[in-house]
Amino acid sequence: ENSSLVFQDGSTYEQAQNATMHVQAGCTLHIQSGANAILKGTLKIDSGALVIVNGIAHFDTSARLIVNPGGKLLVEGGKLTSMGTNAMWQGVEVLENRTKHQVAQFQGTVELKDGAVIELPILCHKFLWHKSVRIGKKFKYDLQKHLQ
Repeated sequence: ENSSLVFQDGSTYEQAQNATMHVQAGCTLHIQSGANAILKGTLKIDSGALVIVNGIAHFDTSARLIVNPGGKLLVEGGKLTSMGTNAMWQGVEVLENRTKHQVAQFQGTVELKDGAVIELPILCHKFLWHKSVRIGKKFKYDLQKHLQ
């Protein structure tokens, strides 16, 4: 069954420590502009599910985001960042089925556009160079300023 969960402008959602939020097939999680999500565990995006980030998702140092084959993360003008200054979070894992054709149903998809920002992920090298990641023209990866 299709359903949506929307964090609206001005709202804040805080996940319990080490909890898993599972966005299942046919479901959408939307973090709207002006909304904040504080993630302290795992956010899993299943095949056929969609997570849209227009606001800010703050990740605890142990938190991570997993995009399973057929799942999609769309960061559109939003920001994925750590909860603390110079703290790093576990990052984005984009999974794929390498034995299948490389189409959306067999690989996780990440789309970054309209000034999307991903700050301080530990798995930045895995995220940035994974072949299933689509990076828009205005993608900004801002780790350098934190390493100075």
